[in-house]
Amino acid sequence: LTENPVEEIPVAKKLLKFAKNTGVSLSEIDQLHFHPLPVPSPFPLKTGLLVAGTKDDKQADVFFEDDCLWDTKEHQLIDNDDLVISKIESYEIDFETFLLDASVAFAIDFLKNQPRVVYLQNIHYSNDVLTKASFDILQGLGLRYSKTEYIACPSCGRTRFDIMEQLKRVQQKTSKFKGVKIAVMGCMVNGPGEMTDADYGFVGSGKGKISLYRAGTMIRKNIPETEAVDALLELIKSDTRH
Repeated sequence: LTENPVEEIPVAKKLLKFAKNTGVSLSEIDQLHFHPLPVPSPFPLKTGLLVAGTKDDKQADVFFEDDCLWDTKEHQLIDNDDLVISKIESYEIDFETFLLDASVAFAIDFLKNQPRVVYLQNIHYSNDVLTKASFDILQGLGLRYSKTEYIACPSCGRTRFDIMEQLKRVQQKTSKFKGVKIAVMGCMVNGPGEMTDADYGFVGSGKGKISLYRAGTMIRKNIPETEAVDALLELIKSDTRH
């Protein structure tokens, strides 16, 4: 987490709680209870992983009704003999715990059963929230990108600028670039290596100084911290205009 290190402790505890409750291990993976659902259909899927919601949820790709899967936009019955849904049901009230549990559950289900559809259910949250959570899980696992992707290192002694504040500013300015991957790195020691697959890099190069990268190549060096976010935004805009 790009936070004060103490903020990692509650997250780690929640992950540990999930592992203890479900018995997650390589030898005990079958203890997890998933709901793989074979779905009948009249037209084959041409896309990758899909998000299932309700009939009225326009953000979802598909909806599940009467033991069948329907395309949300066209309202067509989807046909695929070997289609599997990863249906994850939860009654967890705490949203962060629910999201962590669902993320780990789907990751394991994906490795085990190769589902094509993720379908979250929790009576405590609206369909819009569950749909967004489904897209977030797929993006977090690198399986489908529906918004801007950020890679950021944790705070440490090598960081020569306020990485937490700068990350927030980068996110505020660049969140509209769907599918673009931006790395915010604290130093030149680990930054270039950690961001090799990012489209853009925002890397600390000295006290209060930032260097910008495009696809691993440095574009500008030692930009003042106060000007760096706007410079990054202009770089991305100049590329997207072509």
